[in-house]
Amino acid sequence: MDLSWFDRAVWVVGFAGHIILLFVLVGKERWRTFPIFTSLIAFNTLRTILLFLIYRYGSEVVYSRAYWSIEVLDIGLQLGLVFEMARIVLKPTGTWVRDAWKLFSLFGAVGTCIAAVLAFVAVPATVTGLNAWSTRAQLFPTMLFCVLFASVMVASSSLGLVWRNHVMGLGRGLTIWAIVSLMGGVCSYFGPNWHINLLDHIRITTYIGATVYWIITFWYPEPKSRTLTPEMYAYLSSLHK
Repeated sequence: MDLSWFDRAVWVVGFAGHIILLFVLVGKERWRTFPIFTSLIAFNTLRTILLFLIYRYGSEVVYSRAYWSIEVLDIGLQLGLVFEMARIVLKPTGTWVRDAWKLFSLFGAVGTCIAAVLAFVAVPATVTGLNAWSTRAQLFPTMLFCVLFASVMVASSSLGLVWRNHVMGLGRGLTIWAIVSLMGGVCSYFGPNWHINLLDHIRITTYIGATVYWIITFWYPEPKSRTLTPEMYAYLSSLHK
């Protein structure tokens, strides 16, 4: 196996970004609010170390098996992150806002079915066998993440809920990265070799940019919420009803 200078550079930069972000999440105690996101960053840090050692001292077959085995855990943590964001947004006082879980479950179930159908259909006819299922395996979790995250946004908007700053920052970075990844997956319809390296480089660069954005976002504290007067609270409550 051989990597280009660009692949080596983004590998080092991405690893450094995860280390800095992990220190920010732990040092600023953001992990208390975002335990799954912190676990995901720690997992990605350890994955980089493990895959580098296998790449350096192992074979291509061992690297491929390790990569796909670890990818399953990564997908699970990504989906768990969506539910963590839903908990923070739709469960602001420790209990679910009325109808919030119902809306999120409805949109999530419909979105999961849509993502599964699109991932199965979107594979080009020229890709068959193991390559076809590999393409579906890469496309489905990205689509699923997009629709679940959209479900959180739709449910919160429908209920008139306001996102906190850290959640908004996390959501912005994830949304941009997910859209770019989804576009790259959809472009696989044009063939497995259709500018695949360029699309992969764009996806990785976008994720590194999102990591830098998260470092800045979680470094600064959230502004304190303003305390409403009883009169204003009663007015907003009646207006919302």
